[in-house]
Amino acid sequence: MSMKQHYVEHLYGVLQEECAELIMAISKRERFGGNDEGINHEINDIMAVVEMLAQEGEKVYDDFSLQIAKVDKVNKYYIDTFNKDFPIPSDRPLRYLPSKIGYEFNPEEDEQ
Repeated sequence: MSMKQHYVEHLYGVLQEECAELIMAISKRERFGGNDEGINHEINDIMAVVEMLAQEGEKVYDDFSLQIAKVDKVNKYYIDTFNKDFPIPSDRPLRYLPSKIGYEFNPEEDEQ
């Protein structure tokens, strides 16, 4: 194993640990309330390690279509399930409008 491969493997281990720390921060928020600061910290740690992996030539976030597909899937699930009981207020629309699966969420249309 080359020094670079060893370093990349180390970074993946760090990324795994950071993801676990994010899970713990979210769990603590759910159980005890508040503390978005801890979540923000862990997300930034993850983003830093992902960037380090990208700088080493790892293809960790180069396919934007996968990101769009995930946004669409999350928003579709939310709209299809939770939006019935908890409508999205017009002053806080979804940050990313679903685009690839044949519908768009437009809060202004819902008000009419």
